[in-house]
Amino acid sequence: MVVKMEINFRKLKMGFVTLVADFVEKEDYETAIKHAESAKTYLKDQLNVEIIEYSFPVLDYEKAVAGWKLFKENDVDAVIIFNGTFNLGNLTAEIIRNLDCPFLLWGIEEIGLQSGHFTGSMAAVVASSAIFKSLDKKYTFAFGIIDKDQTKKEINIFHNVVRTIAYLKEAAIGVIGMRPDGFEISDYDELAIKKIFGTEIVKISMYSFKNIVESIEEKAIDKDMEIQKKIFQIDKNNLEESRGLSRMYLALKAVIKNTGIKSYAPDCWPEFQDEDKCSFCPANGRFNSEGIMASCECDVDGSYSGIVEIHHMLFQNISQ
Repeated sequence: MVVKMEINFRKLKMGFVTLVADFVEKEDYETAIKHAESAKTYLKDQLNVEIIEYSFPVLDYEKAVAGWKLFKENDVDAVIIFNGTFNLGNLTAEIIRNLDCPFLLWGIEEIGLQSGHFTGSMAAVVASSAIFKSLDKKYTFAFGIIDKDQTKKEINIFHNVVRTIAYLKEAAIGVIGMRPDGFEISDYDELAIKKIFGTEIVKISMYSFKNIVESIEEKAIDKDMEIQKKIFQIDKNNLEESRGLSRMYLALKAVIKNTGIKSYAPDCWPEFQDEDKCSFCPANGRFNSEGIMASCECDVDGSYSGIVEIHHMLFQNISQ
């Protein structure tokens, strides 16, 4: 039996700003605008991104100010700065100095080659790179019009990374029980996690979790056993003992539903294994296949790794 992995997550909101100069030839200006429109269409139609854009295009300082304010008001997940042609650095500086989010600096080919004109997208990108460095802002770079496969790959990778960052910011990881002795590598710094990732840590005591386990009704276990028998090859002599695995799975499912956690890290040993003859491991495997990532022995870092990996698996089809 194959369980479909699925993460239901909101649309990403990306600020998109097209920077151009007003002194380029009309034909080159219109071509740059066309490429910007194609880029936005790809983001909306292929990557399901919500585009937040104040003015199209941004030619002056006043529009740059209004743009970053709109991005901040909408709490965008990232900002894409599309350099259609050469443009003045004060526009980029004004936008990025007021925002704290991932940035993509996008440059395109010299679109005026055939006519002999200089449009200067990459010249603007070089200047903008220096501005990013001076303002101590990190960014990702993409090159080329969106019609090219390599450009799509670069944009897709940026999208997937931003999506993972946004998911981690809004996610909660459940820690069930306490880290057992001897598993120092599973320890974590909750405040550092909040600072770096923004993720909430939800603590569930082993006492309260055990009460949930014991509250699971036998009828619910009967129903889940039919599912469990399709997933695992259970010997008929072990069916009664395997009911504990269904009980554990259903208890964890209740916790996930009630707390909204996207991953969990339980204190696996020795309570349930020794006292109830039941471990977390089979339930962990089931939830991992369903998109709720589980790690062992309160390993919060392992939970983070699992969340990142599942995003890679789910969206790698549009990153190739």
